[in-house]
Amino acid sequence: MCCELLQVDPGALSAALCARTMRAPGEGVISMPLPVAKAAESRDALARHLYGAVFAFVVHRINQAIFRRSNSTLTAAGAQWPHIGVLDIFGFEFFEKNSLEQLFINYTNELLQQYFNEVIFDNETNLYAREGVQWDPRDFPDNSVIVDLIGKAGTGMLPMLDEECWLVGGNPEQWCS
Repeated sequence: MCCELLQVDPGALSAALCARTMRAPGEGVISMPLPVAKAAESRDALARHLYGAVFAFVVHRINQAIFRRSNSTLTAAGAQWPHIGVLDIFGFEFFEKNSLEQLFINYTNELLQQYFNEVIFDNETNLYAREGVQWDPRDFPDNSVIVDLIGKAGTGMLPMLDEECWLVGGNPEQWCS
């Protein structure tokens, strides 16, 4: 059913989820079967990605519908177009025992909070300036250090972990160093 919905060949999906393929210098492409646990991780990663893509698609479509309906009622002179967004409480939650899933939930919350801060606070600042509203600009929380620590390409924890996982002979000690 998954292959039918995704419109992909069942053999290709099976190969992508159940085997590791790499290009070795001088040897061409090498494909090795994954242990069942690793194949399950691949399946779960695909499911998380699909969930995120569907969520983004739904939010995008809702925002398109809201924009079309309200386009005729708002003026183009600095109007803020209505849209939906997602907001969660700023900051990481602390539990006695944390899980990888909780890390991903918290990281996602931090990304959403960062987006919220940039869009909402910047828009409010610009709106107040345009309307000549006197106000005391405050420093808004900046969580970019946390977001970069976890996800920045090249130096973030998750991109480095991903790179280490796909290196031949990669191991926890190398990643930690």
